[in-house]
Amino acid sequence: MLKPIQKGEGNTPGERELTKLADLAFFGLWSYPSVHRQMVKGGQTIKHEVVDLIVVFGKDVILFSEKDIKFPSTDDIKVNWGRWLRQSVLGSLDQLRGAERYIRSGRSELFLDRKCTQPFPFELDDPELRIHLVAICRNSIEPARAYFSKFTKKGAPDSTGSLAFSAVMREEQMLANPFWVGDLDPSKAFVHVFDEGSLDLLLTELDAGPDFIDYLVERERAIRTEHLSVIYGEEDFLAVYFSNLQPNGFGAYRPYKPIPANVDDFLLTLEEGMWSALRNSGIYALFEGQRKASMAWKRITNDLSEAVLAANVGSEVSTESLTTHERAVRVRASENRASRAALGHVLIEKFNAVPGQARSARVVASLTHPERIYIFLLFPWIDAHVTYDGYRAERKACMELYARAAQVKFPSYAEIVVLGADTKGSPGSSETVMVAEGNPNMFEVEKAETLAMMEEHQILTTLGAPVSTNYRPSLPGPR
Repeated sequence: MLKPIQKGEGNTPGERELTKLADLAFFGLWSYPSVHRQMVKGGQTIKHEVVDLIVVFGKDVILFSEKDIKFPSTDDIKVNWGRWLRQSVLGSLDQLRGAERYIRSGRSELFLDRKCTQPFPFELDDPELRIHLVAICRNSIEPARAYFSKFTKKGAPDSTGSLAFSAVMREEQMLANPFWVGDLDPSKAFVHVFDEGSLDLLLTELDAGPDFIDYLVERERAIRTEHLSVIYGEEDFLAVYFSNLQPNGFGAYRPYKPIPANVDDFLLTLEEGMWSALRNSGIYALFEGQRKASMAWKRITNDLSEAVLAANVGSEVSTESLTTHERAVRVRASENRASRAALGHVLIEKFNAVPGQARSARVVASLTHPERIYIFLLFPWIDAHVTYDGYRAERKACMELYARAAQVKFPSYAEIVVLGADTKGSPGSSETVMVAEGNPNMFEVEKAETLAMMEEHQILTTLGAPVSTNYRPSLPGPR
């Protein structure tokens, strides 16, 4: 039986702001602040916070450590920087390493509250989990801007104040170079260190959770595999990521200069100012168009996420588990921004085109997941349904028929997602998500029965191949 999930709110203003940003990208169902554990030590049960925020999204886990350490104000910038670095960056590192060890131990038991009475809703014992470590270190932006401005050439843009990165720096070199951070320990899991300005930029521009996860993966790959050594500001790596758009809608890192053969003796560096140049380009205008077009998909997904958190899912609250509901909503949430824009465009177009009393469907391929298809089913209300719960039950039964028909009609797809919704003019408004596996090896008897059902009820009989999601929003004209 599905039960409401009581989330915490974060213990500090910084944690609450971090939670707010994470909820915008990952929705409330997958982001949880201030998770705790309990342990027995010296005969006493001790409860303490494991990490400031955890995001669990399928096989991806993001651990956030947030430090709000005041930057010292003595006359010696290196002393100020060293004190802040030890408490903020290195303090976050210790917390993240401890949280990662605990989760990977296989015996991790987490709780949503400091009294350890509300169990964490998801299992974390999958050995294939990808754990990403992110340190959010506040209060360095203004001191960094003032420090770097001393080295700015006349006529050059002012520093953004974001932390600079050098892959070759370790703790000793970081202490000697104010506002530079490095790859803290190349023999262990990579730790992303962001100031609050960079985090706000990333979770604003990468406002779909899958895009943010992909960015973290690509950033680590660029540094540890592709030998990227120097990043003067996080915004410039984001510009490179956006500038290399892939067919699946994600960005990528591609060296903009040939990598020399003696790469170990060469510091591959990103140029400054790349973000400013991108902001004035057609590429960025495309992303802004996608952001607007993706909002319809995002709003519906957020509503579904909130419904699962509140256990407000209609009659299915007593018949289906959190695992079933979470997977159904996560399928929608796993589309990146480009795919959401395309799917949302098709969904709205279909809704507006279908008369209020007609049952109609459209089949669309996912851009993010090429093995997945969506069936948008608009199901009309008729008076015979009597109650809205009766209507929803009938709609769900029809969705099951469409999923079965798609297994026969489109055998090459591994995942079939049916989205059921009301038509225009219905007395209620709701959406239902159903996920089914493909069935390319269906027995001939079952296939014959399914084909007969499709013909009898006119399900997917007139549709051809799934609609492509290669959608590009219209761009504004020149100013």
